[in-house]
Amino acid sequence: MRVYRFSLIELVVVVSIILLITGLAVGRMGKIPTFATQEKVAREVERLFAQVGHIAAIQGREVEIHYFPERHLFQIADSMQPENGLEKDNRAFLTENYRSLYLPEGVSIAFDGQEEVREAVVFQCFPDGTSAGPPMFLTLNDERILMKFSPLTGRLLVIRENENER
Repeated sequence: MRVYRFSLIELVVVVSIILLITGLAVGRMGKIPTFATQEKVAREVERLFAQVGHIAAIQGREVEIHYFPERHLFQIADSMQPENGLEKDNRAFLTENYRSLYLPEGVSIAFDGQEEVREAVVFQCFPDGTSAGPPMFLTLNDERILMKFSPLTGRLLVIRENENER
């Protein structure tokens, strides 16, 4: 009866292929959650500014968003005042669903190159859909995203740092 055995070379090749595939999978999995979380936070900030622009257009007046760095909170200021015959149900829906945004742990925001901001930062959203405020850097796990308002459209732009380097 003949017994077939694997040679040492065959075993080394199989083990190295398994390690290579495992290394690729772990390397990719380590980057996906950070990237997705950072992109998600950037989209949430964008969405908040878009919704506040919508509220300003409906109310026909400027609406402010305040960023409170000690609480990591974006909050709509004074959007509860009815003006220009805004229907109560519509105003309540907009302000209750989009009143504030808390940033998750590990996410930090810096303004105009300042690493630490202690006072509230104010952004304005105007009835024509444009917004104004200082540029901000959203940072998570040493990756930064620049968020600034377009001088042409007044919309919030999200620019990844490696896009600037190209």
